[in-house]
Amino acid sequence: MKSSSSEEYQDWFVEFSRGLKRDIPPRMVRLRELDELFEQTRQSDDIDLFSSIYRYQTEDPYVGPVIGGLVFDLDDAEPENPRKELLKLVSYLKNELGITEESIDICFSGAKGFSVVVNRRVFGFEPSDNLPLIHKSMVREIKEELGLDTVDLVIYERRRLWRLPNSRNSKSNRYKIRLTYIEAQGMTVDEIRELASNPRPWIVETDHRISEQARAFYIRHRTDVEEGLSKKRQTFATVEFKGPTPPCVRTVLEKGVGEGRRNSATFCLAVFLARSGKSEGEVKANLLSWNKLNRPPMDEMEVERTAESAYKGVREDRYGVGCGNVILAEHCDAARCQYSKGGEEMPADMKAEAEELLRDTKILDRILKISEKRLVGDESIRKLEILVMASCYGVPLNLNLSQVWSSGRSTITSEMAELMPDGDVWFLGGLSPTGLVHERGEWDDDRKAFIVDLDKKLLVFLENPDQKTVEKLRPLLSHDRFEIMYRFTDRTSKGKLKTLVSILRGWPAVIFCGRGMPATEEYSSRWITASPDVSTDKIGSVIDRKGLGYKTPKIYEKGRDYEVVKAAFQILGEGERRKVVVPFADALAKHFRKKNPTDMRRFDHFMQLVLASATLHAFKRERNGEGYIDAQLEDARTAYDLFHKIEATSVYGVGEHLLSFWEVLKELSMKTTSIDVDDARAAYAEAFGKPITRRWLRDQYLEPLEGAGMIDLVEDAEDKRRKKIVVLQPAVEPLLDFQAFEGELKKHKLLEEG
Repeated sequence: MKSSSSEEYQDWFVEFSRGLKRDIPPRMVRLRELDELFEQTRQSDDIDLFSSIYRYQTEDPYVGPVIGGLVFDLDDAEPENPRKELLKLVSYLKNELGITEESIDICFSGAKGFSVVVNRRVFGFEPSDNLPLIHKSMVREIKEELGLDTVDLVIYERRRLWRLPNSRNSKSNRYKIRLTYIEAQGMTVDEIRELASNPRPWIVETDHRISEQARAFYIRHRTDVEEGLSKKRQTFATVEFKGPTPPCVRTVLEKGVGEGRRNSATFCLAVFLARSGKSEGEVKANLLSWNKLNRPPMDEMEVERTAESAYKGVREDRYGVGCGNVILAEHCDAARCQYSKGGEEMPADMKAEAEELLRDTKILDRILKISEKRLVGDESIRKLEILVMASCYGVPLNLNLSQVWSSGRSTITSEMAELMPDGDVWFLGGLSPTGLVHERGEWDDDRKAFIVDLDKKLLVFLENPDQKTVEKLRPLLSHDRFEIMYRFTDRTSKGKLKTLVSILRGWPAVIFCGRGMPATEEYSSRWITASPDVSTDKIGSVIDRKGLGYKTPKIYEKGRDYEVVKAAFQILGEGERRKVVVPFADALAKHFRKKNPTDMRRFDHFMQLVLASATLHAFKRERNGEGYIDAQLEDARTAYDLFHKIEATSVYGVGEHLLSFWEVLKELSMKTTSIDVDDARAAYAEAFGKPITRRWLRDQYLEPLEGAGMIDLVEDAEDKRRKKIVVLQPAVEPLLDFQAFEGELKKHKLLEEG
């Protein structure tokens, strides 16, 4: 191998490695020495020789600016795919960016992929700590514009290793070799593989002239990256390491990383933990535990040695970490990050008012009162939704609103959800799983999948979601899994079908506003069910309020009180999820019904209401030694008052309108064991003052009641084409004896005092 490089960077350093398992400390050589070291090493063994993509100003690869050319890594299980995309890429570089073919190096990896390296001089790259981020931004634009599926965006980090040309791949026993553009065009993959059976001379002696188009492209992306970083913390200050864990760090700690990112992520986290004041032993223990999440885990000895190196550098004040770190930049959530200067900083007076609200023991009633500016009635529904909103930041709740048309389900929910930070609420229609991915998913090059991050989100389905979407969400709704991976088929830009991977991640809180959610226990046991009021009193109050609103529109304007509530929820959502302990949970369990399998989930639902109340009152609740919020009896009383009102709808999983009709059918069943459909229609008309068609009765009432196990539809003995209704009357008894529970607590308290 012989390379040509200008003298200005010949004394900079490059990392050299045999294999991907790095030396600790890294083996650093000056760029001028790399060719000689490579030739000496390959005389004895030419297998898997690597160097870093970037060149470093010092022997420490984590300190100072870096320089390097623009690299593209194209890889796929079918090598013909990256070969074709390589041709498209080179054509773009030549025709759109004005780069000559002599400044574009093309290589076959020796296995399944290809690489392209554009000499740094044609762009006029300048040394920078941010060059990996700038390169990634440039390549992402080209990848998206050309639809290059095989280009890997993971490689743009300052310590990324790169196989050296004429090094043999240990897996394929073939060499990484250079190709001309004509060879890449005209040769088949098999012919290229055959050519890679031996090393190939590589002599590059050319004058790499700057291209004005390429330079402008670079400057644009450099400006974008640097402006973005100017709004963030390039390096976290010492005091900030003592505060809440930044969202980017928390995400890496919770998710782990894939192969190729593990070394950089380990070092990044080690520096963060050391800067946070943890001892060297604590840093190692944390990283070894985290390493189990990686795909696959690193060698534990390598984790420990990386931690030791990072810890030593922090003690010597050589290492810091911040938003400029490539690993953390991928998981930036500026809107929720307390260290982002770019996000709108909450004004001090607004923050003070929001914290005062959070410290108020009557916070639930105060938010309810504020919502009355735009809503009338349905106090229990609104209180439930406030707790669901708070549960986003603790243990999430799921709520299904089931009632007749025009009952205000979506209106109530839309208005209440407006009190949450905008980024925390997703208003969704009847999305299919594919639609959810396209609308909300972000491509993760590390995991080669679209990630739909649902954590700490409130999903509001204003319409019935696609049934397949509900099925995909089901494990998340019951908190069985934190992540769900599934495959789906989509069309490429050329109209061809392609299988893609999507990962739904996190535990959202969910509110369903559609009328026809499944009433079967398989689904309904995953949420609590409530029904808005449809009484004539409520209807009259709503119409009167609407009339006043048309006369005086200003009464509907959202004032500062709305913004204070929104700010309070924002503060509540900062940092890690709120953890709650319920000291009297065993007493609640003792007095909870234990007869049906679904009672187990009903108990969870009740406890989630308790947890949500404690989360909402987090600023007024004490914490135990482990940082858990201590729930109080008042939280249980709040939960019971609400749960008691929706007990029937939640137990059966149907709305009040279905329960009311069921009561009508129960009266009819006193006269006959099986009810004729026409008799049921007549009874409906008499009870509710309006007629109903056979089809509407069947679709909107009988089938949901049958799904809930409340009636059975059987064949008419005289005419098998017709159905008869048999009313089933499951035994109903209270889920919780709250008086007995309170009595037990009082008794224990008296005993303790005595």
